[in-house]
Amino acid sequence: MKTAAIFLASTVLTSGLLAVPAVAGELPAVDGVNGKLELFGTGTKPPPTYWNLGGWNPDRRWRAGGGGAGAVTFPLGGSFGAQVESMLAVWNGKSVVGVGGHLFWRDPSVGLFGVYGSGSYFGTVSGIGVARAAVEGELYLGRFTLEGMVGVEGGKRRYDAGYFNVNAFGAPYFASSAWGLKTRFYDKVAVAYYVTDNFKLSVGQLYTGGKAMATLGAEYGFALAPGMAGSVFVDGHIGGRNTAGVRGGVKVYFGQSDKTLIRRHREDDPVINLPTDLVTLSNTPNTVVTPLPQATTPTCMFEGMVIPCGKPPS
Repeated sequence: MKTAAIFLASTVLTSGLLAVPAVAGELPAVDGVNGKLELFGTGTKPPPTYWNLGGWNPDRRWRAGGGGAGAVTFPLGGSFGAQVESMLAVWNGKSVVGVGGHLFWRDPSVGLFGVYGSGSYFGTVSGIGVARAAVEGELYLGRFTLEGMVGVEGGKRRYDAGYFNVNAFGAPYFASSAWGLKTRFYDKVAVAYYVTDNFKLSVGQLYTGGKAMATLGAEYGFALAPGMAGSVFVDGHIGGRNTAGVRGGVKVYFGQSDKTLIRRHREDDPVINLPTDLVTLSNTPNTVVTPLPQATTPTCMFEGMVIPCGKPPS
């Protein structure tokens, strides 16, 4: 009876929510040099912008984009590793180029702690730079992973060409489009659960571009060839002032051996964070409206009446 109870308890622990995928012995922070490529398409809906009547601009069209990102991860001794990553994309009709890097300590049976830095450039010669510096961490609890990144982001504030106009009441104004990439707090936190060793679901929170958002994600992995695996993924966000977005695509993993998705995430490469910069860009544009003084006609008193100067009543 006692033996049966012990067997039942062990079966529940190894097949239930907290079941831990088998890991043979102590593993290094990075299981040899490995890499990842991802191709994605994205659509974002920016927050409303201020307009001349004091309301919100009804132009809430989705901005489309797409591109690719890649990373190479390599060990730096038993407990430390590093990753360099890059991105080339097109968003809202303009090119985006980005580079970033992770330096971290990791125990694949416990978690990860490290630092992250990146920079992206949007547009052409007079484009906009987005920079980010943060600390990051992961905690592995069986099939659950708690992951987060906290730091600062910033960039060059830029004004596009402005224009003069008058509102419905005849008052003149000057309007200009601005990209408010000022230095501010940034964070990304999520709870991931591996339904199977190759199927990951996540829910979390993201704060970037001055907007707070809820996030959802899913990724399904499958074998491709010896040492290689593929996956399909989709991520979405919705948040402050009705900003929203979705990104989806495919990934290809290159490693030292055949592995499930959960093992690749915990033994090989950290997440490529550069596509977050597209969300940052989507959240920052706004329109600045400056009222202009109206021209007035001089008035004079004539026999107790106020009239335009130089024009006596007939």
